[in-house]
Amino acid sequence: MTRIGEQLKEDALNAIRPVLPRATMNARDSAAYIGCSYWKFLEGVKAKRIPHLKVGNRILCRRETLDAWMASQETASISNDDDKAGYGTLRKLR
Repeated sequence: MTRIGEQLKEDALNAIRPVLPRATMNARDSAAYIGCSYWKFLEGVKAKRIPHLKVGNRILCRRETLDAWMASQETASISNDDDKAGYGTLRKLR
């Protein structure tokens, strides 16, 4: 086959080959996904507040895991804790 024929064959195969979505996002994409800066994201990862996995020195996150983490953060932010029982109520001064 000629070089042009090989290129046409490769282009045709690429056109019909299914495109698989990536299972993970890198740190920059994850930070953009949750809406914070890259450096703030790395700070949360280092403090083990943000779920992640490390492959070598790369930090990767699954979209589903970040969605579940954000949902749990939302729920925790509006829960009624006993620590905040007196917050927002007026008290009588002596």
